[in-house]
Amino acid sequence: MQNFFHGLYRLLINLMAFISVSFMLYTLLAFYSNTKRNSQLLAVQWCDVHTEHHFWANQYRGFYLYAEDNGNNQVNIKAQMFDGRNYSIWDNYRLYFTDVIAKEKSIEDARKNWSKLTCLPGGKIAAGENELLID
Repeated sequence: MQNFFHGLYRLLINLMAFISVSFMLYTLLAFYSNTKRNSQLLAVQWCDVHTEHHFWANQYRGFYLYAEDNGNNQVNIKAQMFDGRNYSIWDNYRLYFTDVIAKEKSIEDARKNWSKLTCLPGGKIAAGENELLID
């Protein structure tokens, strides 16, 4: 009887290990495109948004600039904005993506010209050396 339980425990441990490894591989494959894109982040800036409306009084935004190789020996600069409220963990949030906001010749030029983000009033942001307005 003891051998039966010992074998059952081994089976359960092996089954849990298999499920854990399978879930890890599934997660890596499911989020590979986001991981690849976000591995070339140029800048990140979090800003508080203060407006007159009480519903949005405790709002915050995260701005992300990242570079993406377009295959034509150029780099596309794209922006992503995380929009959420911080007075409750149950409030929903939104992710906004922009189209290509600029193109650079190389990743070095992209890092040099687009590594600066500045918060502006009203939840807007100035991006890059030329301070392109993103809202």
